[in-house]
Amino acid sequence: MVLSHLHGDHFDRIARRSLDTSLPILTTPHAARRLESWGFGGAEAMATWQSRELVKAGETLTVHSAPGEHTPGWASWLLPPVMGSVLRASRRGRRAVAEGLHHGGHAVSTVAA
Repeated sequence: MVLSHLHGDHFDRIARRSLDTSLPILTTPHAARRLESWGFGGAEAMATWQSRELVKAGETLTVHSAPGEHTPGWASWLLPPVMGSVLRASRRGRRAVAEGLHHGGHAVSTVAA
């Protein structure tokens, strides 16, 4: 799972109760710390421009962390840090089947891992 940021409309009580706590969750350092404190051992903090490859059954998803902003201006200090993401999917070493998909950072995106 790619979690752009953490607050109630993106990771609510139902998600907290229902999700497998070992599920890989790629997110901001801020969100990863909170998720780990809730028992989500699969939470992984990503610094801006860091990349992570997830491989399963011959398919690879590469997640590149990109700068993100929840809102511009003065209100930004009221809101949690945000991570944008660029995703690249490939199958069995072949060229990318999806390349350059940008997730701008205002939702939860589930990705096959």
